[in-house]
Amino acid sequence: MPSTSVIDLSQLALPNVVEQIDYEAIRTRCIAKVQEAFPDFGAEDLANVAVKVLGVIAYFESLLRQDFNERAKQMFLAYATGTTLDQMGAERDVLRLSGELDDAYRARIQLAPTSWSVAGPAAAYRFFALSAASTIADVSVTTPKPDDIKALIEATLAAHGVSAEIRTATRAALDGATWPGTVLLSLLSSQGDGTATAAEIAAVEAAVADSADVRPLTDHVMVQSAQILPYALNYELTLFDGPSSDVVVAASKAGAASFVTSARRIGRDINLANAYAAITVSGVANAKLASLSADLTVSATQAAYCTGISATVAGRGE
Repeated sequence: MPSTSVIDLSQLALPNVVEQIDYEAIRTRCIAKVQEAFPDFGAEDLANVAVKVLGVIAYFESLLRQDFNERAKQMFLAYATGTTLDQMGAERDVLRLSGELDDAYRARIQLAPTSWSVAGPAAAYRFFALSAASTIADVSVTTPKPDDIKALIEATLAAHGVSAEIRTATRAALDGATWPGTVLLSLLSSQGDGTATAAEIAAVEAAVADSADVRPLTDHVMVQSAQILPYALNYELTLFDGPSSDVVVAASKAGAASFVTSARRIGRDINLANAYAAITVSGVANAKLASLSADLTVSATQAAYCTGISATVAGRGE
């Protein structure tokens, strides 16, 4: 899995300022208020114009409260959109990139505090890399654990003995070693299958690897594309009797598409349990994945890419 994590804003509960709107409760309170002034007022006669007017008042009160809810939510990073989100970004000195969508911009704003230092922490490296180009969808930051250099040299000497070729062998071994301070940035593009382009890699190198004001001087930063692991979601559905097959299949494919979108991350495994949960919607009696027989394990420098979604109806049954 990726080496850094931030709070998943989508999993947070709604703030207390956002209330649950109940039209009937509002209407009941309107009627009760009228009955305080007119005790004989009867609300049971739905044909009564006054009762209808109270219903209209309650309706518009519900709309007003919903409008307040939406405006209140805009004050929180998890829900802010458009120019409101731009204002939040400006407060953290993070401007929207050309063509950058709200979700990607929101993620960078959330990472912004990590950039107030140089790119030493993994989250700071992610912020600077994501800010290099709007087409970079995800970044993983890894630092390989090097073998002990002394042990490496001793192993090479023992393997080759003291001979004329030892210098060449030792040099080759040391040149091939991963040294302390190496930081590897793996990029996932939002374009195509996710393979980062040369331009995207160059943009990150310029913004991070080549910038002494961003990169700690002791870090050796390497930038590469994430390795793309293709997979497909081809499956058969057995449906319960009753529902229209077209409706059920469409809902199942929509679930599959949502799963694919959420899994488009570096280091995100493609697990059978999650795939089956996504495609087994209401009306599905059973499902069988034909194109995925086991979990697809994805490392911190890899990303899975779905090449297509195909669903067929195998039959009906309980």
